[in-house]
Amino acid sequence: MNKDYQASYPAQGSDHSMYYDTSINILVHDIHSYDKENVEKSFYRDPLYPYLLSIFIKFQNLNIESLDKCKFKANKNEIDCKKTLNSIGLFNKINYLIFFLLVIFISRKLFRQNFPIISFLILTNPLYEGQIIQVFTELLSSTLFLVYSFLLFLICAKGNNKYLNVFLSSVFFSALLLTKSVYFYLIYIYLIIIILFLAYYFLYRFKFLNSFYSFINLKKLFLHLIIAISLIMPWQLRNVAEFGEYKISDRSSGVLSLRAEVFDINKKEYAHGFKYWLPDGKLRNYLLKGNEHLSIKFDDRSDNVYAWWNRHNKRYGLVLSRISLSNIKNNPIITNESINLFKENFFLNIALSFLFFYKSLFIEFEYLLLYKVITWILPILFIFAFLETILKREKSNLLIFYLPTLFHICIYSFFTYYEPRYNLVIIPIIWISFFYLFRNKIEKT
Repeated sequence: MNKDYQASYPAQGSDHSMYYDTSINILVHDIHSYDKENVEKSFYRDPLYPYLLSIFIKFQNLNIESLDKCKFKANKNEIDCKKTLNSIGLFNKINYLIFFLLVIFISRKLFRQNFPIISFLILTNPLYEGQIIQVFTELLSSTLFLVYSFLLFLICAKGNNKYLNVFLSSVFFSALLLTKSVYFYLIYIYLIIIILFLAYYFLYRFKFLNSFYSFINLKKLFLHLIIAISLIMPWQLRNVAEFGEYKISDRSSGVLSLRAEVFDINKKEYAHGFKYWLPDGKLRNYLLKGNEHLSIKFDDRSDNVYAWWNRHNKRYGLVLSRISLSNIKNNPIITNESINLFKENFFLNIALSFLFFYKSLFIEFEYLLLYKVITWILPILFIFAFLETILKREKSNLLIFYLPTLFHICIYSFFTYYEPRYNLVIIPIIWISFFYLFRNKIEKT
């Protein structure tokens, strides 16, 4: 572990850079924006992570007015800029230690005598410690996601009368939403579940659903939603006042348009993708031999203008080619045109979801090959664990525990380019699901 905990200076134009620049702008200009110059208010990035970074940087006793220069790579070695990176590294390290302790605590609560095994399997993954030097939200999101899923499991269990857990689950859910607003749509899933199960329960139409309802505390599930919505409302109202949109952030234009670019894929390229995104370079090159020309859209090198990842102009971009020149920087219009492409290519996108789910499995890290392979297949095993849980009425609150993770897999597979690092957030939950599945199989034999 890096002894001075200094975060790496972010690459220009990257997600790292946007979070870093936003935290600097909050400090210097009191404005939430990732602009390097001519700083104007925005809500493109989710707010919690950069605000927390700005607080830690402020503790360094720096000349705040001078920090604007740190947004430019040429100044990264200046003392004040190094101190900002030290602060970010310290924040991430504290977050990692909290995550470390929470994994042990939650594993012990769920598995009692076997908790050292599951704790070790989660924490031995070097990716979490490696996030200490990154200006990314994944480490904070992993902590919030783990605690929230566990508290959700507690509040939905029948017989749990602790309203403190309801409040805490709401606090962690709202913090998670302000860190990764993609989980906002979980609210609609919960509301649909509540409405459907209440309707069927009172109508006494399905015994299975009545049995399920007897194990799920829908009242507390609903109450935690109300509190969480109230906690994030001030930021959303700020965005209504400033931008006229009741959202946490405006990431949809970038996320949806990137995924929509892939809708020009053909059958050969689709099959090619399963080979191209293999983790083993030698095997990949062997399988791609003779079809290298099909790799051009997959190749994300910055100088490849044909790559889906790099299509940011009207000539090569599928989305931007459908938008007038005067509106190619208008985020709402880009979002609407991307949505239109999603509608036009609905069934194609279902097939693409399997390809991008496959792509997301191969998160790369240096460790034992067996552990890496198990980590890669865990999301698949998780889906089997989820399906098995549906059939086990006595474990119905486990279904709620798994629901945010299933939502994560589905929404990232269907709507995003699904970078493997996104799965850092769900690795603890899928290890827990795997252990439940394994233990159940052992108990049956």
